[in-house]
Amino acid sequence: MNRNLIVILFLVILGGGIFAFYLYIKQYTPKYSWIEVYKKESDQPYGLKVFYELLESNKKEIHSIKNKFLENLDTTISNANYVVVGDYLYIDSLRANHILSFAEKGNTVFIATNYAPLEITRMLLPVSDTIYNYGNYTDSIVSVSFDSLKKEQYPFHYQYLKDTATYGWNAYPTTYFNDTLVNYGFKPISWLNNRINCYYFDFGKGKVILHANPILFTNYNIIQKNGFDHVNKILSNLNNGAIYWDEL
Repeated sequence: MNRNLIVILFLVILGGGIFAFYLYIKQYTPKYSWIEVYKKESDQPYGLKVFYELLESNKKEIHSIKNKFLENLDTTISNANYVVVGDYLYIDSLRANHILSFAEKGNTVFIATNYAPLEITRMLLPVSDTIYNYGNYTDSIVSVSFDSLKKEQYPFHYQYLKDTATYGWNAYPTTYFNDTLVNYGFKPISWLNNRINCYYFDFGKGKVILHANPILFTNYNIIQKNGFDHVNKILSNLNNGAIYWDEL
């Protein structure tokens, strides 16, 4: 066998091996990534594409303020909304005051993050009292309700690949919320397994709505009927004006 034929056979075998490996990877690599990606362009299970499209479908003008926050969040207008959904929102005192100034003019602030925006909420408490971060509760299935008697419940589960798995859900203990935060004007909107999942406080002519489980606004949950109904109940608290979208 001459040298050229050996080289050709080697290349054919190598090419076949590469193609077979490609088919194997394509077949067995998961199509979806089951991690939380709080981006409006993400069509992965725990992305925000469906939620953002839902906001767009309401025909509200949407402004992105990811950059130049203090310049782009207009505190001279009213009847508008500031919306952010994600894991953790970094807020210093300057940004916190700007957000509250926005609410004060008659706007609505909606923040859904895994960590409480303490730089904002502690401004409502005297220095003699302390506000804590959300508690974390591990479970695979939870139920959300919009009244303390749980007359209507919205069940959710955490999906990972093909299985229901445990997840760390966030909420305030009801006793702490009622005994401490209610005294400073905090009011519940929804409960998660008897804990406070979403709440708000009035500020000036507007209000600030805080939600402890941003995962409930991701694609996988919104395409479920309970998830869609839950999101629409939350969005019914927004104003009719423009939305200022802040992406983490």
